Amino acid sequence: METQKIKLREKIGYGIGDAGLDLFFNAIALFLTFFLTDIFGIPAAAVGTLFLVTRMWDAVNDPIMGVIADRTKTKWGKYRPYFLWMPIPLAVSFILLFTKPNLSSIGKIVWVWVIYILMEAMFTMMDIPYQSLLPAMTTDTNERNKLSAIRVAAMMTIILIMNGATLPLVKALGGANQARGYQLTMAIYACIFIGFSLITFSTVRERVKPATKAHATIKEDLRNLTKNGPLWIIFLLFIFLFLGLSFRNTIILYYFTYNVGNQDLAGPFMVLCVAGYIIAMFFARMIPQRIGKKNTLVMCAAVSAIGFAIFYFVSPQNIVLVFILNFIISFFFGLPLPLLFTMSAEAVDYSEWRHTVRSPGIISSAISFSRKFGLAIGTSVTAWTLSLTGYIPNVTQTAKSLLGIKTMISLIPAGCCVIFLILVFFYPINEKLYAKICQDLKRPVPETYTKK
Repeated sequence: METQKIKLREKIGYGIGDAGLDLFFNAIALFLTFFLTDIFGIPAAAVGTLFLVTRMWDAVNDPIMGVIADRTKTKWGKYRPYFLWMPIPLAVSFILLFTKPNLSSIGKIVWVWVIYILMEAMFTMMDIPYQSLLPAMTTDTNERNKLSAIRVAAMMTIILIMNGATLPLVKALGGANQARGYQLTMAIYACIFIGFSLITFSTVRERVKPATKAHATIKEDLRNLTKNGPLWIIFLLFIFLFLGLSFRNTIILYYFTYNVGNQDLAGPFMVLCVAGYIIAMFFARMIPQRIGKKNTLVMCAAVSAIGFAIFYFVSPQNIVLVFILNFIISFFFGLPLPLLFTMSAEAVDYSEWRHTVRSPGIISSAISFSRKFGLAIGTSVTAWTLSLTGYIPNVTQTAKSLLGIKTMISLIPAGCCVIFLILVFFYPINEKLYAKICQDLKRPVPETYTKK
């Protein structure tokens, strides 16, 4: 059984693909809610409803795209072509999302709803194929771990740059006109995204062929999806990880604008978040190999939960402690990401082992939806909570509103970490089972694998 090693050039090309997608994903997570409420002038409650409704659309849109991707046949493969076809339409819709046309209050809401739903549909047409690439590139678990680590490192690097550059770019390009500044800044990011997508298209290759020539119907694909126990644990893990991230990321600008009283500190805070994530990537293989996959996830969830809880009791004016806690939380909160991506590829192998049909696209659609769902629920609840606590943009906030902002950046993410910790114990694929899956599929058993 021949292993499928990946050259460094291809690994970098694969990672750059996620960096491009996360330019958009991170911009929406960090800046869109603030842009819509404080600059575009849409009520916070309406913003929350928008994010929730679009996720309901994704519940249908994602699996449809998974089915389409699995059945795509081109000379470039099943999943690569979307990185040639979709970047420009998606980039245009992204720029329009951060554009402020001169419309009535109702017109603004209609504009945002139409543009955002269209953008999410096109994002799905790239995100699902990207999620499907990892299990299609190699069956070697060690190579998958390396690809996942490079993917997360590339993602965090671009987010680090973006977090530090966005607010200064908005000021430099827009001056007193913040709306113009945001539009031009996002246009720059859109151009970078197009370039990154084309690099991914030109460098990655799909190698893995199904162990059998069996083909499932769409109905069988969906039925097999519901029977994939490991997938649904991963699905919930992603939801609560990104739910916690969403609460924290969405509220950062509000926290520093109103609780701290200095919005300029939000940029360094965001940069420090990502610095913690990036440093964690250097330990993403070593720690699981020493203490085991589950133990690593449990440790990260426990430390993150404690850190978020402590954050609640720290005064917003104690900036040094705020930043120190932020870095510690970010390190332990970022460490599980590459592990979860590798576990997602295990769920693809598990499904093929159980059902004799390999369907990375439909499985990846569930993973993609879980990330977007966690992000959207966090953003929706954040916006609704702002409305319920009496938040009014661009004025001094009440004690009730300030408490709501502080709770959303600390205690609610802490609760998400506790639920994440509990879910880890239910993940069923251990080293022994995965070795059997590899043997039965006639694929290489990893030489080194996460310890029990």
